[in-house]
Amino acid sequence: MKPLLHPSSIFILLLISINIPSCLSEDDWQYTNCNSPFRCGNISDLKYPFWGENREPFCGVPELELKCEGNVPKITVNSIKYSILDWDNTTEKLTLARDDYLGSVCGGGYKNSTFDNIPFQYDDSLLQNVTLYYLCPSSAFPPGNTPFSFDCGGSDRVYYTLGNPIAGSPCQIVVIPFFKSNASLVSSNSLNTLSEALNNGFALEWRENSEECKTCIDSGGECGVDREFRCFCKDRSHTTSCSAGMLASSSLTLPPNTLALPRRWGQQLVACK
Repeated sequence: MKPLLHPSSIFILLLISINIPSCLSEDDWQYTNCNSPFRCGNISDLKYPFWGENREPFCGVPELELKCEGNVPKITVNSIKYSILDWDNTTEKLTLARDDYLGSVCGGGYKNSTFDNIPFQYDDSLLQNVTLYYLCPSSAFPPGNTPFSFDCGGSDRVYYTLGNPIAGSPCQIVVIPFFKSNASLVSSNSLNTLSEALNNGFALEWRENSEECKTCIDSGGECGVDREFRCFCKDRSHTTSCSAGMLASSSLTLPPNTLALPRRWGQQLVACK
């Protein structure tokens, strides 16, 4: 009786079964990870430039790690922790509130918010400043020019003015932006309404590689970082969009259970679960 299969056919079938895993059609693992947004409480669509928890570091900018605390997404920038109140992936506008001033301005951290090391900038069209003065001597303000103030208990008293600091003030000064729409809350000389205005936060705009990221997303990819901006697509990492040329290689470490196939006929590395 003749064999059902020629020996050479059996060899080919064995070669295929060894070299082509069942997960060959799965999406690239970097794309899959960055395609999953960070969800926390009422904020459910935080993507690039953010990363943290379920999102690997390559999905965002190194300084923008998110953490979910009490169902509130939080981020720490230059040693100051902020609660994220809103994020719009389309306009790339972020609304933040300083944690150390949530509820009360008494006993704050005496630090100004700075975003110099990340490409977020204040949305000046929506914001103005309030200046808080702490640890002021009795002669800190000239007669007839005393700003709003209130007691914080004991001998502590906090003063505040709208706008930028008074030049040459001997006080400990903290400048905090707030929405112009809350100006009436700040100018009412009330601790409660001032705290309410600060609790409503302030707006920032993302100003780096916005067009690159939009091009990537429009092509079906997800934005990320591998030393520089990358577009993670279903097949693998690209430079700017899923229709652009593939990168020759990636410096990223492969996840566990990754099968390295022989590099024949243009095969790529495939992540198997």
